[in-house]
Amino acid sequence: MNNERFSELLPWYVNGSIAAPDRAWVDSYLADHPEARSELAWYESLQTRIQEAIPAMPASIGLTRPVAEEHSLVVPFKIVTKAGLLSLFTTTTVFGTPVDVTLSELALEMFFPADAETAETVRRLAGQGDPAQRLAEAAE
Repeated sequence: MNNERFSELLPWYVNGSIAAPDRAWVDSYLADHPEARSELAWYESLQTRIQEAIPAMPASIGLTRPVAEEHSLVVPFKIVTKAGLLSLFTTTTVFGTPVDVTLSELALEMFFPADAETAETVRRLAGQGDPAQRLAEAAE
């Protein structure tokens, strides 16, 4: 059980988003189980490789501010389709907690128009035939 809890908390520990009591528990677990440090080292190296692989974002894209905000609730999203450029924003809701097996993978992501032109295009597309087919065609 403790090993499972350690494995579940370790990613949050490495990225610094763990609650203080859980951080203290992981610190204690690492002190009592020196062999667990190899798993910690692997996660830390993974985090470093991911951070090194992410290119710097040009300010011209307009995402610098939202990405830099640690607690941003929405993410801007632009996509070029046959219907034109769609400017959307997305927000994701995750149900449950990392230790709640029944809900741990349930997430809901919603996309909303970010400007009037996109809203009108989405409304126009919504009134034409099968929605799944329209989305597939627009994405091509």
